[in-house]
Amino acid sequence: MKNWNVLCVYQPGVDVVSELLKNRGIAPEDKAEFLAPAPLAKYIKELSADFRKALVQAKDLILKAIAKDVPIVIHGDYDTDGVSSTTILTKVLRNELGYKKVIPHIPNRFEHGYGISKGSIETCLQKVTDDFGKCEEMLLISVDSGVTAVEAVKFAKEKGFKVIITDHHQ
Repeated sequence: MKNWNVLCVYQPGVDVVSELLKNRGIAPEDKAEFLAPAPLAKYIKELSADFRKALVQAKDLILKAIAKDVPIVIHGDYDTDGVSSTTILTKVLRNELGYKKVIPHIPNRFEHGYGISKGSIETCLQKVTDDFGKCEEMLLISVDSGVTAVEAVKFAKEKGFKVIITDHHQ
């Protein structure tokens, strides 16, 4: 049974948005920026030079894969942010860039465990083979997983994947 933590009760005449922000720890002086954030470019400029360089390298790898007609596998995670990010990146590649050789993959937690594993890489490889035949070169983009999957990433590279690891965790 779930226990709900009711932070406040609606009172007529009270600004609902202000109450919601207060309940989420957003200070009144931060309300305007939270509700109307600065353009993304402002935040990108605040990233470290190394991180910005890595973003450019990742973009270049993706564009080269598309130019060479290389299959791209988006390897997600089975939680909400993993499924969402897999869907968003797949849709951007297919719908915005018009690239059709994209395979989304959400691992089965009972077969593959958590994150990128050798088993999930083998499943991805099978999906590529089933959809596009045997490929010498492929691109694997992890979303919401992979930052600690050193052995699995090494295995993926041995199987012909170039790998981009993305995650919102540090």
